[in-house]
Amino acid sequence: MSRLHLFNPGYEMAVANETVQYTPPLNVQKMRRELALLPMWYGEKEDYVLMADETPSFDFGIIDRINYPTPVTLRSIYTQIKISPAMECSPWGLSPDTIACLNRLKADHPSLIVPVWKKEYHQLSGRQTAAECLDLIRNYLPEDYFPSAPVFCQETGEIDAFIREKQPPFVLKTPFSSSGRGLWWLYENRLNTNDIQWINGALKRQRLISIELGLDKVQDFALEFYLDDEGKVSYEGISVFNTVGKGAYTGNRLDSQENLHQSIFQLTGGTYFNRIRHAVQSIIENIFGGIYSGYIGVDMLVYKTEKGNLIHPFVEINMRYTMGMVAIQLVRKHIAPSASGHFSMTYSVNAYEEDVLLKEKYPLVIENNRIRQGYLSLCPVNRETQFRTFVLVD
Repeated sequence: MSRLHLFNPGYEMAVANETVQYTPPLNVQKMRRELALLPMWYGEKEDYVLMADETPSFDFGIIDRINYPTPVTLRSIYTQIKISPAMECSPWGLSPDTIACLNRLKADHPSLIVPVWKKEYHQLSGRQTAAECLDLIRNYLPEDYFPSAPVFCQETGEIDAFIREKQPPFVLKTPFSSSGRGLWWLYENRLNTNDIQWINGALKRQRLISIELGLDKVQDFALEFYLDDEGKVSYEGISVFNTVGKGAYTGNRLDSQENLHQSIFQLTGGTYFNRIRHAVQSIIENIFGGIYSGYIGVDMLVYKTEKGNLIHPFVEINMRYTMGMVAIQLVRKHIAPSASGHFSMTYSVNAYEEDVLLKEKYPLVIENNRIRQGYLSLCPVNRETQFRTFVLVD
């Protein structure tokens, strides 16, 4: 069955408020438009990618020589549905507003299969579920050490009391956010004006904030899973990614699964890693199985302690397709064997100039219809573009 992919980052606020009339901020709307074609790189030949506007003229470098989905608009999709009688809607992330939008399409074309919003999704999508899983893994692996679970606060006074009793740094997080957004670091045992302003704004938007001890991070990574309709979970692979500043996501390493696993084994040991991986997989199946079907990414990190490097197994759970899965699919489908590099997502007011420079500096080399070396933007870039996704292969 074909799928209709929709790239809808920034859906978390609609989940937080369970609203079907959510309007994303202008910068999120811009990201959605400029990166709308990203699913073309992880979808299948029989799939479609829904865009707001007509497909821009763009040289994808190798895309005319690979099997890739067909871009469609709200207008042209009706013709495509006649060709493909049954089509499953597959948004980047599930939210009430996205499902409402897809149901409006379904009203004219009943052959569309639209996901159903379940009340359980609200709780499962929040950081409370990651905290619950962090507590559960202690029962699975009682001899291993894990960080304390976050504490959830409804008032500034609760946060103030927490930081006065512990050693900084601390991390504040809103319950519904991802990719390093919705985070605020505290480096002292008292709140300053900026801290209080951020806390008040976050509580106004989401009514709850988690606080936890900051860790001495060595490396970010994630385990990617898929839950089928029967509630069984399969391990899709590992993604090793980079962050900047206070945790904002910037991109993933592109390499074989063997090499990516080995890079974490070198930091933690393979036996320890695999013990945690299997426990995490069991917990994901127990918590999400039978309720949700689709992709799940579990963000983790290796952190330094007096006992050596340890793994935080449940930093965040992303109940959606993830940039880590995009990176895995890029290597599976489009990167030459033994080649490696980086998949990046950036924001810049000089995106067009940077794109031109990288094309000149790192010319694309294709081998057997796969990228052997060089730079390739995964979405169109013009003089108005600010958001980019691209690969740079060594």
